[in-house]
Amino acid sequence: MNTPSPKAEVNSTASIPAYARSFSGACRPGEPFYDTDEIDYSDLPQSWIQEARIDARLCAASYVDYGPAPIMNKKGKKKEMRARPKGKGIVSFDVPKMVRQKAEHVKRYGLGGYSTGPLSATSVIGLQA
Repeated sequence: MNTPSPKAEVNSTASIPAYARSFSGACRPGEPFYDTDEIDYSDLPQSWIQEARIDARLCAASYVDYGPAPIMNKKGKKKEMRARPKGKGIVSFDVPKMVRQKAEHVKRYGLGGYSTGPLSATSVIGLQA
């Protein structure tokens, strides 16, 4: 029995979002959250992109927006490190390094290209090997 390889699937694409998703109330993946939001990549503060935590294993980047300044204890250290109501919580998005890594994956497995943007407005970009 022949199993088709990913290269045989001409219409196979990978999706690379051009937006961020926030999970209010959470500071790490897997934590409970009370709301989600989609943020256009162009609206992300540059500091979030520059200070993003990159997890190459998951091919993902994230930033935690704790909201207003954290409560300090008497010794001047942060008393709490959890997202507060006015913060966005953990915000997941792609940084240029992750997009390059995903593009290499598309090339390596011979996929037809990759799509960008939210699913409602997806465009497909073909890659030349």
